[in-house]
Amino acid sequence: VWFLAPVAAGVILIRLLVGVNWALLYTVAIATICGLCMEMNAVYLVFFGATGLVAAGAVEHTRERMAVLRAGFYTGIFGALAVLVIHFLQLFVLDGELAAATTARPFWSMMFALTGGMLSGFIVLGLVPLFEAVGFVTDYRLMELASLNHPVLRQLMLTAPGTYHHSVIVGTLAEA
Repeated sequence: VWFLAPVAAGVILIRLLVGVNWALLYTVAIATICGLCMEMNAVYLVFFGATGLVAAGAVEHTRERMAVLRAGFYTGIFGALAVLVIHFLQLFVLDGELAAATTARPFWSMMFALTGGMLSGFIVLGLVPLFEAVGFVTDYRLMELASLNHPVLRQLMLTAPGTYHHSVIVGTLAEA
C-alpha cells in the first residue's frame, strides 16, 4: 500500500514553483524520509527517489497544464514498472522461492504505484492555481498572460502597434 503515496506530487509542485535544483533536493530528502518511515526499507528510498526524478523530468519545459497530468501518468507507469522489477528482484534474488509468484501482490503493488503517480498529477493540478493566487508565478500563468486573447494585449495591439511589435521582438530575443 505504500506505493500509493503521492510523493511525486511534492516533487512536481516544487519543480513548477521554485525550480529544478530545489526539486532534486526535495526528492532526495523525501525519499530518505520515506525509506526511514516506511518499514525502514531501502526499497522505498530507491522507489520514491527514482519516481521523483521521473516526475521532475516529466514537467521540464512544459507549456500547458495538461502536461502535469501527463507527468503524473508517466510517473505512475514508471512506478508500476519499477515495482515489477522490485518484486522480481525480491522473488528471485532475495527470497529464492516461487510460492510468492502465484500471489496477486505484484499486481496490486503495480496498481497502487500507477494510481499514486496519477494521483500526484491531479493533486498538483489542483494546488498550482492556489499557489498562483498567493503570488507564485509559473510558466503556465505566463503563457496564459501572453495569450493574444488577453484583453490587455489586444488593447496594446490596437492602440500602439509599434510598441506591441517591439515587445514581441524583445521577448523572442530574450527567449532565444
